[in-house]
Amino acid sequence: MTAVLGFGVIPVVSQEAGIDTDDFGFTLAQKDSKTIAGTVQWIASQDEDWHKQMSQRVFAAYQVKFSQQAFLKHFKEMLIEFIVAKE
Repeated sequence: MTAVLGFGVIPVVSQEAGIDTDDFGFTLAQKDSKTIAGTVQWIASQDEDWHKQMSQRVFAAYQVKFSQQAFLKHFKEMLIEFIVAKE
């Protein structure tokens, strides 16, 4: 899932996905077809500038939170925190 964020794809996810979409995507309150269809239709009805801005937000969030570099950075920070706590 997170790999497509690197291409700027606007996420529409359920709460079970465990992805905090902040201001770069949509987390559905319900998983029924009416909610999904309504959200997708609303997104599709937005103008080109809105889509460009959202795509840029998605890509920025990907770089900070979901990229391989972000994973390595957070993993290193957790390891250091763990080692320091053990001392």
